[in-house]
Amino acid sequence: MVSFLSLVEKIAAQEPTQVHPKLTEDLLKFFGPQYQSGRCIEHEGESIGLFAYDKGNFRNVFFKIALPQAQRRVKLGFGIVINYGETNKFQKEETHNEFKERFLIGGRIQADVHNYATGKAGKIGYVPAIYRVAESVQEPTMKSIQPGLYIEMEFIEGKSLLSWAKNREAIELLEMFWSILSFFEVALHSKSIVHADVKASNILVDQSGRPVILDFKINQFCIHNGI
Repeated sequence: MVSFLSLVEKIAAQEPTQVHPKLTEDLLKFFGPQYQSGRCIEHEGESIGLFAYDKGNFRNVFFKIALPQAQRRVKLGFGIVINYGETNKFQKEETHNEFKERFLIGGRIQADVHNYATGKAGKIGYVPAIYRVAESVQEPTMKSIQPGLYIEMEFIEGKSLLSWAKNREAIELLEMFWSILSFFEVALHSKSIVHADVKASNILVDQSGRPVILDFKINQFCIHNGI
């Protein structure tokens, strides 16, 4: 059977809408027999996103799966690095172990924020629940363990912030902006948590109109300096 990482490579090499269903079906088998209806819905510079239905727990889930090192397109520096065509002296290539540490810590921090924020700030914002953070998968036929970094989380129906904002009144935009700022203050900054990758594509608006914060991409500067 094809290895987990080779399947991830094949999926990442295609546009999400062009990925053959058989590839996502084969990939889901590494997570367990209860997952079905898989489809690739996004891929970024360092991971792919896979939607699936967990028939064992009767819920929709989202898998964030790290790409193999050779396929990743990411550099790290001091949080937000602005580069105007010149090499920033603070940037450096990320090793696999550094990436793995950042990926896993990001998932665990998101789990903590979800648990804390649901009670403290659940009415003004939301962070998806984390179901699993792992660095290996089980081959479905031989049951052997294979390397594979992934995070399984709650799937949220909603629109991207930019899509939601189209044709909105100014007062609606201000109210949303205030909700996002308030949520960050209550759910993250009051706990000394730095998101490190805040941008419109990492914020959804769910069906109730509540902002949903995604992708806690904690960087190495934050990890090694206790931020």
